[in-house]
Amino acid sequence: MDLKNIRNSLIVGLAQKACSVREIQRLLQYYINVNLSVRQIQRILKHNNLNKRPREESSLHSIALVILEELKGPGSLLGYRAMCNRLRNQHQLTVKRSTVMALLASLDPEGTAQRKIRRLKRRIYRNKGPNFLWHCDGYDKLKPYGLPIHGCIDGYSRKILWLNVSKSNNDPSQVAWYYMNAVQQLSGCPRFLRTDLGTENSTIAFLQPLMQHQLNISGHIYGRSTMNQRIESFWSLLRKQYSEWWINFFKEITMQGCFNTSYNYHIDTARYALAPLIQKQLDTFKSEWNLHYVRKPSMAEAPGGIPNVLYDFPQLKGVDN
Repeated sequence: MDLKNIRNSLIVGLAQKACSVREIQRLLQYYINVNLSVRQIQRILKHNNLNKRPREESSLHSIALVILEELKGPGSLLGYRAMCNRLRNQHQLTVKRSTVMALLASLDPEGTAQRKIRRLKRRIYRNKGPNFLWHCDGYDKLKPYGLPIHGCIDGYSRKILWLNVSKSNNDPSQVAWYYMNAVQQLSGCPRFLRTDLGTENSTIAFLQPLMQHQLNISGHIYGRSTMNQRIESFWSLLRKQYSEWWINFFKEITMQGCFNTSYNYHIDTARYALAPLIQKQLDTFKSEWNLHYVRKPSMAEAPGGIPNVLYDFPQLKGVDN
Protein backbone atom coordinates (compact mmCIF):
# COMPACT_ATOMS: atom_id res chain seq x y z
CA MET A 1 0.00 0.00 0.00
CA ASP A 2 1.48 3.35 -1.06
CA LEU A 3 1.71 6.44 1.13
CA LYS A 4 -1.35 8.05 -0.45
CA ASN A 5 -3.58 5.07 0.36
CA ILE A 6 -2.16 4.86 3.87
CA ARG A 7 -2.84 8.56 4.32
CA ASN A 8 -6.42 8.30 3.04
CA SER A 9 -7.13 5.20 5.16
CA LEU A 10 -5.85 7.01 8.24
CA ILE A 11 -8.02 10.05 7.47
CA VAL A 12 -11.10 7.85 7.07
CA GLY A 13 -10.34 5.97 10.30
CA LEU A 14 -9.85 9.17 12.28
CA ALA A 15 -13.06 10.67 10.89
CA GLN A 16 -14.98 7.55 11.93
CA LYS A 17 -13.62 8.05 15.44
CA ALA A 18 -15.29 11.51 15.40
CA CYS A 19 -12.05 13.51 15.10
CA SER A 20 -12.49 17.02 13.75
CA VAL A 21 -10.71 18.12 10.58
CA ARG A 22 -8.21 20.16 12.62
CA GLU A 23 -7.49 17.15 14.83
CA ILE A 24 -7.03 14.93 11.76
CA GLN A 25 -4.56 17.49 10.37
CA ARG A 26 -2.47 17.38 13.57
CA LEU A 27 -2.58 13.59 13.86
CA LEU A 28 -1.42 13.11 10.26
CA GLN A 29 1.62 15.20 11.10
CA TYR A 30 2.16 13.23 14.32
CA TYR A 31 1.81 9.71 12.90
CA ILE A 32 3.11 9.83 9.30
CA ASN A 33 4.69 13.29 9.09
CA VAL A 34 2.28 14.44 6.35
CA ASN A 35 1.08 18.03 6.11
CA LEU A 36 -2.30 18.53 4.46
CA SER A 37 -4.46 21.61 4.28
CA VAL A 38 -7.89 21.61 5.90
CA ARG A 39 -9.48 21.94 2.48
CA GLN A 40 -7.63 18.89 1.13
CA ILE A 41 -8.72 16.78 4.09
CA GLN A 42 -12.30 17.92 3.55
CA ARG A 43 -12.11 16.86 -0.11
CA ILE A 44 -10.86 13.39 0.89
CA LEU A 45 -13.67 13.07 3.44
CA LYS A 46 -16.22 14.16 0.84
CA HIS A 47 -14.87 11.62 -1.64
CA ASN A 48 -15.43 8.91 1.00
CA ASN A 49 -18.90 10.25 1.90
CA LEU A 50 -17.64 11.32 5.33
CA ASN A 51 -18.08 15.06 5.08
CA LYS A 52 -19.52 16.19 8.40
CA ARG A 53 -23.11 17.07 7.59
CA PRO A 54 -25.15 18.02 4.55
CA ARG A 55 -25.91 21.71 4.54
CA GLU A 56 -29.65 21.19 4.13
CA GLU A 57 -31.51 20.13 7.26
CA SER A 58 -33.84 17.14 7.13
CA SER A 59 -37.52 17.88 6.86
CA LEU A 60 -39.25 18.98 10.04
CA HIS A 61 -41.87 16.28 9.52
CA SER A 62 -39.33 13.45 9.38
CA ILE A 63 -37.48 14.78 12.44
CA ALA A 64 -40.73 15.07 14.41
CA LEU A 65 -41.77 11.50 13.48
CA VAL A 66 -38.47 10.04 14.71
CA ILE A 67 -38.62 12.06 17.95
CA LEU A 68 -42.19 10.87 18.56
CA GLU A 69 -41.01 7.28 18.10
CA GLU A 70 -38.09 7.82 20.50
CA LEU A 71 -40.44 9.35 23.09
CA LYS A 72 -42.33 6.05 23.29
CA GLY A 73 -39.34 4.35 24.94
CA PRO A 74 -36.21 5.18 26.93
CA GLY A 75 -35.55 8.01 24.48
CA SER A 76 -38.17 9.99 26.41
CA LEU A 77 -35.48 10.59 29.05
CA LEU A 78 -33.00 12.24 26.66
CA GLY A 79 -32.33 15.97 26.72
CA TYR A 80 -32.06 17.94 23.50
CA ARG A 81 -28.29 17.43 23.16
CA ALA A 82 -28.45 13.66 23.59
CA MET A 83 -31.55 13.46 21.37
CA CYS A 84 -29.74 15.48 18.69
CA ASN A 85 -26.81 13.04 18.78
CA ARG A 86 -29.19 10.08 18.49
CA LEU A 87 -30.97 11.58 15.49
CA ARG A 88 -27.66 12.19 13.75
CA ASN A 89 -25.88 8.93 14.60
CA GLN A 90 -28.67 6.35 14.79
CA HIS A 91 -31.20 7.80 12.36
CA GLN A 92 -28.82 9.59 9.94
CA LEU A 93 -30.81 12.82 10.05
CA THR A 94 -29.33 16.25 9.48
CA VAL A 95 -30.67 18.38 12.30
CA LYS A 96 -29.81 21.45 14.34
CA ARG A 97 -29.85 21.50 18.12
CA SER A 98 -32.22 24.46 18.10
CA THR A 99 -34.70 22.43 16.02
CA VAL A 100 -34.55 19.48 18.42
CA MET A 101 -34.91 21.80 21.42
CA ALA A 102 -38.02 23.42 19.94
CA LEU A 103 -39.59 20.09 18.95
CA LEU A 104 -38.95 18.51 22.36
CA ALA A 105 -40.47 21.54 24.09
CA SER A 106 -43.53 21.15 21.87
CA LEU A 107 -43.88 17.35 21.78
CA ASP A 108 -42.80 16.61 25.36
CA PRO A 109 -43.34 19.74 27.51
CA GLU A 110 -43.65 17.74 30.74
CA GLY A 111 -40.36 15.89 30.19
CA THR A 112 -38.61 19.13 29.24
CA ALA A 113 -39.78 20.80 32.47
CA GLN A 114 -38.62 17.83 34.58
CA ARG A 115 -35.14 17.83 33.06
CA LYS A 116 -34.70 21.55 33.73
CA ILE A 117 -35.08 21.15 37.50
CA ARG A 118 -32.78 18.11 37.88
CA ARG A 119 -29.29 19.52 37.87
CA LEU A 120 -26.19 18.02 39.47
CA LYS A 121 -23.46 19.74 41.47
CA ARG A 122 -20.23 17.94 40.62
CA ARG A 123 -17.02 17.76 42.61
CA ILE A 124 -13.61 18.86 41.39
CA TYR A 125 -11.94 15.91 39.68
CA ARG A 126 -8.29 15.45 38.68
CA ASN A 127 -6.75 12.81 36.43
CA LYS A 128 -3.38 12.63 34.64
CA GLY A 129 -4.48 11.02 31.38
CA PRO A 130 -6.11 8.01 29.67
CA ASN A 131 -5.72 4.71 31.55
CA PHE A 132 -4.38 6.44 34.64
CA LEU A 133 -7.54 5.58 36.60
CA TRP A 134 -10.53 3.42 35.70
CA HIS A 135 -13.71 3.48 37.77
CA CYS A 136 -15.94 0.41 37.80
CA ASP A 137 -19.11 -0.39 39.71
CA GLY A 138 -22.40 -2.25 39.57
CA TYR A 139 -25.76 -0.59 38.90
CA ASP A 140 -28.58 -2.15 40.94
CA LYS A 141 -31.67 -0.13 39.97
CA LEU A 142 -32.86 -2.91 37.64
CA LYS A 143 -31.52 -5.71 39.84
CA PRO A 144 -34.89 -6.39 41.58
CA TYR A 145 -36.20 -7.35 38.13
CA GLY A 146 -33.30 -9.70 37.37
CA LEU A 147 -31.38 -7.27 35.16
CA PRO A 148 -28.33 -5.89 37.03
CA ILE A 149 -25.82 -3.82 35.07
CA HIS A 150 -22.07 -3.46 35.45
CA GLY A 151 -19.91 -0.74 33.92
CA CYS A 152 -16.49 0.89 33.84
CA ILE A 153 -15.39 4.35 32.73
CA ASP A 154 -11.98 5.89 32.08
CA GLY A 155 -11.58 8.79 34.49
CA TYR A 156 -9.72 11.17 32.18
CA SER A 157 -11.57 10.81 28.88
CA ARG A 158 -14.94 9.68 30.30
CA LYS A 159 -14.94 6.86 27.72
CA ILE A 160 -17.20 3.97 28.70
CA LEU A 161 -15.07 0.82 28.61
CA TRP A 162 -17.86 -1.66 29.26
CA LEU A 163 -21.58 -1.49 30.02
CA ASN A 164 -23.22 -4.89 30.35
CA VAL A 165 -26.40 -6.44 31.69
CA SER A 166 -26.08 -9.94 33.15
CA LYS A 167 -27.67 -12.42 35.54
CA SER A 168 -25.62 -11.04 38.41
CA ASN A 169 -23.22 -8.16 38.99
CA ASN A 170 -22.09 -9.71 42.30
CA ASP A 171 -20.24 -12.62 40.72
CA PRO A 172 -16.45 -12.00 40.98
CA SER A 173 -15.75 -14.20 37.95
CA GLN A 174 -18.22 -12.23 35.80
CA VAL A 175 -16.71 -8.87 36.81
CA ALA A 176 -13.21 -10.28 36.22
CA TRP A 177 -14.28 -11.38 32.73
CA TYR A 178 -15.43 -7.82 31.91
CA TYR A 179 -12.07 -6.50 33.13
CA MET A 180 -9.89 -9.00 31.28
CA ASN A 181 -11.94 -8.60 28.10
CA ALA A 182 -11.40 -4.82 28.23
CA VAL A 183 -7.66 -5.26 28.90
CA GLN A 184 -7.41 -7.59 25.89
CA GLN A 185 -9.37 -5.29 23.58
CA LEU A 186 -7.46 -2.18 24.62
CA SER A 187 -4.07 -3.95 24.75
CA GLY A 188 -3.36 -2.55 28.19
CA CYS A 189 -4.58 -1.98 31.70
CA PRO A 190 -4.99 1.13 33.88
CA ARG A 191 -2.34 2.41 36.25
CA PHE A 192 -5.01 2.38 38.97
CA LEU A 193 -8.42 0.72 39.23
CA ARG A 194 -10.97 2.08 41.71
CA THR A 195 -13.81 -0.06 43.05
CA ASP A 196 -15.97 -0.19 46.13
CA LEU A 197 -15.58 -2.81 48.89
CA GLY A 198 -18.03 -5.35 47.47
CA THR A 199 -17.04 -9.02 47.27
CA GLU A 200 -17.71 -8.95 43.51
CA ASN A 201 -14.48 -6.96 43.15
CA SER A 202 -12.27 -9.46 44.95
CA THR A 203 -10.93 -11.13 41.79
CA ILE A 204 -10.10 -7.92 39.90
CA ALA A 205 -8.50 -6.56 43.10
CA PHE A 206 -6.17 -9.58 42.80
CA LEU A 207 -5.65 -9.30 39.02
CA GLN A 208 -4.90 -5.58 38.83
CA PRO A 209 -1.70 -5.69 40.96
CA LEU A 210 -0.47 -8.61 38.83
CA MET A 211 -0.73 -6.35 35.79
CA GLN A 212 1.38 -3.73 37.59
CA HIS A 213 4.07 -5.97 39.11
CA GLN A 214 6.85 -4.30 37.10
CA LEU A 215 5.93 -0.89 38.55
CA ASN A 216 5.95 -2.24 42.10
CA ILE A 217 2.57 -0.66 42.92
CA SER A 218 -0.69 -2.26 43.98
CA GLY A 219 -2.66 -0.53 41.23
CA HIS A 220 -5.98 -1.10 42.99
CA ILE A 221 -7.90 1.36 45.15
CA TYR A 222 -10.76 0.36 47.43
CA GLY A 223 -13.13 3.05 48.61
CA ARG A 224 -16.67 4.04 49.36
CA SER A 225 -19.10 4.48 46.50
CA THR A 226 -19.28 8.20 47.23
CA MET A 227 -15.57 8.46 46.37
CA ASN A 228 -15.99 6.61 43.08
CA GLN A 229 -17.48 9.74 41.60
CA ARG A 230 -16.84 9.24 37.87
CA ILE A 231 -18.93 6.06 37.60
CA GLU A 232 -21.47 7.22 40.20
CA SER A 233 -21.98 10.41 38.20
CA PHE A 234 -22.47 8.31 35.07
CA TRP A 235 -25.06 6.11 36.83
CA SER A 236 -27.04 9.23 37.67
CA LEU A 237 -27.02 10.26 34.03
CA LEU A 238 -27.88 6.71 32.88
CA ARG A 239 -30.97 6.78 35.06
CA LYS A 240 -32.08 10.15 33.71
CA GLN A 241 -31.53 9.20 30.08
CA TYR A 242 -32.28 5.48 30.03
CA SER A 243 -33.01 3.22 32.99
CA GLU A 244 -35.82 5.24 34.56
CA TRP A 245 -38.03 4.26 31.64
CA TRP A 246 -37.50 0.58 32.44
CA ILE A 247 -37.95 1.17 36.18
CA ASN A 248 -41.32 2.80 35.50
CA PHE A 249 -42.21 0.00 33.07
CA PHE A 250 -41.61 -2.70 35.70
CA LYS A 251 -43.44 -0.71 38.38
CA GLU A 252 -46.42 -0.37 36.06
CA ILE A 253 -46.72 -4.06 35.20
CA THR A 254 -46.18 -4.91 38.88
CA MET A 255 -49.11 -2.67 39.86
CA GLN A 256 -51.22 -4.34 37.17
CA GLY A 257 -50.48 -7.75 38.72
CA CYS A 258 -48.56 -8.99 35.68
CA PHE A 259 -45.19 -9.16 37.43
CA ASN A 260 -44.05 -10.12 40.91
CA THR A 261 -40.43 -9.94 42.06
CA SER A 262 -41.17 -12.66 44.63
CA TYR A 263 -41.63 -15.23 41.86
CA ASN A 264 -38.36 -16.56 40.46
CA TYR A 265 -39.98 -17.63 37.21
CA HIS A 266 -41.13 -14.02 36.64
CA ILE A 267 -37.53 -12.86 37.12
CA ASP A 268 -36.18 -15.59 34.81
CA THR A 269 -38.78 -14.79 32.15
CA ALA A 270 -37.99 -11.06 32.25
CA ARG A 271 -34.27 -11.80 31.98
CA TYR A 272 -34.76 -14.22 29.08
CA ALA A 273 -37.08 -11.91 27.15
CA LEU A 274 -35.58 -8.50 27.86
CA ALA A 275 -31.85 -8.91 28.55
CA PRO A 276 -30.89 -9.05 24.81
CA LEU A 277 -32.99 -5.94 24.10
CA ILE A 278 -31.57 -4.03 27.07
CA GLN A 279 -27.99 -5.03 26.13
CA LYS A 280 -28.58 -3.76 22.59
CA GLN A 281 -29.89 -0.47 23.97
CA LEU A 282 -26.92 -0.22 26.36
CA ASP A 283 -24.54 -0.77 23.44
CA THR A 284 -26.27 2.08 21.61
CA PHE A 285 -26.06 4.29 24.70
CA LYS A 286 -22.35 3.46 25.10
CA SER A 287 -21.63 4.24 21.44
CA GLU A 288 -23.52 7.54 21.58
CA TRP A 289 -21.78 8.55 24.80
CA ASN A 290 -18.30 7.78 23.47
CA LEU A 291 -18.98 9.85 20.35
CA HIS A 292 -20.64 12.88 21.94
CA TYR A 293 -18.85 16.05 23.02
CA VAL A 294 -18.23 16.33 26.77
CA ARG A 295 -17.99 19.94 27.90
CA LYS A 296 -15.08 21.09 30.04
CA PRO A 297 -16.32 21.49 33.62
CA SER A 298 -15.86 24.99 35.01
CA MET A 299 -14.48 23.70 38.34
CA ALA A 300 -12.53 20.60 37.33
CA GLU A 301 -9.16 19.74 35.86
CA ALA A 302 -10.56 17.78 32.93
CA PRO A 303 -10.57 18.68 29.24
CA GLY A 304 -13.58 19.02 27.02
CA GLY A 305 -13.84 16.80 23.96
CA ILE A 306 -15.18 13.56 22.52
CA PRO A 307 -14.41 10.60 24.83
CA ASN A 308 -13.12 8.39 22.01
CA VAL A 309 -10.79 11.13 20.79
CA LEU A 310 -9.59 12.07 24.29
CA TYR A 311 -8.85 8.40 25.01
CA ASP A 312 -7.22 7.41 21.70
CA PHE A 313 -5.29 10.62 20.99
CA PRO A 314 -4.23 12.18 24.33
CA GLN A 315 -1.36 14.02 22.62
CA LEU A 316 -3.94 16.47 21.26
CA LYS A 317 -4.35 17.71 24.85
CA GLY A 318 -0.68 17.46 25.75
CA VAL A 319 -0.93 14.40 28.02
CA ASP A 320 0.38 10.83 27.85
CA ASN A 321 -1.42 7.50 27.83
